Amino acid sequence: MNAITLNIAQETGCDWSTIDDKVHLWRAKCMDCYTDAEYAVSETIVLIRKASGETAGFKPGYLFGHKLAELAASFDLPNIKNIKRSGKALQALERFQQQAAWRTTLNHGAMTVYASREGFWLAEFKMIIFADMGSTTTRTFVDEARAQEMLVRLKSSVQSLVSNLQHFRAELELVGKAPSITPSAPVAPGSR
Repeated sequence: MNAITLNIAQETGCDWSTIDDKVHLWRAKCMDCYTDAEYAVSETIVLIRKASGETAGFKPGYLFGHKLAELAASFDLPNIKNIKRSGKALQALERFQQQAAWRTTLNHGAMTVYASREGFWLAEFKMIIFADMGSTTTRTFVDEARAQEMLVRLKSSVQSLVSNLQHFRAELELVGKAPSITPSAPVAPGSR
């Protein structure tokens, strides 16, 4: 942020650190959503692999996009397709994938924050993307109103994904196609 912008924010009574904190809080909430989604996706992939009898390990550098693609493809496996909850889980995954495209920019983009005289913020995300033909620099702008809308949609799609995958995993375990991967504490005497 340059000195002119800081002075504008101070002239209107807007505290720059408050504005900066708001932007970073929004970004962190989005990252938390993506983390919850990735954990649920990973947990489901592990269980599906066990149910399918697959013993191959995971390649180093197994990125989130690879996990999403593997999970989507897993729903076509015969022993998985027959699980009643697989359809809802796949629908939730497809809804989430619409929000997942933003993850790379949000997590890896270099962010610059701008403030208006009224105290509103605008975030610019810059990324350099490498490809076979060279590199491309992208710039994406998100204002405060759009950011909040994005967070609401992201939270909704992640909650749906996590819930549907949880129900799917429970059904997969129930039909005896995979052992539980969630450790449980020993039952205390007299607790039943």
